[in-house]
Amino acid sequence: MSEAALSDEIEDLRINLNGAFAKISALSDEVERLKKEKKELEDNVEEAHQIAYNALGAAQAVNSKGAAPDGGVSKTARAKNTARNELVKRVLLDSSAAEGASLTVGEVQTMLKPQTEVAYQTVKNGFGQLVEEWRPFRMGENSDGKRALKIDSRELTQELVGAVEVDLERRDLTKRFMSRHTSGGGE
Repeated sequence: MSEAALSDEIEDLRINLNGAFAKISALSDEVERLKKEKKELEDNVEEAHQIAYNALGAAQAVNSKGAAPDGGVSKTARAKNTARNELVKRVLLDSSAAEGASLTVGEVQTMLKPQTEVAYQTVKNGFGQLVEEWRPFRMGENSDGKRALKIDSRELTQELVGAVEVDLERRDLTKRFMSRHTSGGGE
């Protein structure tokens, strides 16, 4: 092979090599662009997950407070709060209930009428939630043998009394609880 032919061959290889380097450089730029786009998508997915988890947490917090999907108070929460408030009031304000008090499902249904019609199971579910959430509540039987939600006044807490006081917009229940607690009455 002559020197001119070899020189032409080298020049052709150099041109092909430069073309290959240009293509490699373009591909490298494209890979970098895709990596950046992938990172942005991953960030967007992470942000979407975070928003979803936050929404789920907010929904669970609202639901645990007894909110209905429309933002109002659910019937179960209404029954639960009515029973809780009534039993705490009874043990603090009614001297005959100083040791404890009870409510049947039917009594709570009557208390809620006519504003709210609640099914037996709805009230029963509210009772179950109270037993799970607050130590003084338990299921048992009242004096005439009917299943009832009961409250033990010896296990009443300031937090429970405070929750009832706020819910009922009263100012006397915590004072009564504290005076009974410090004087030893019923505690």
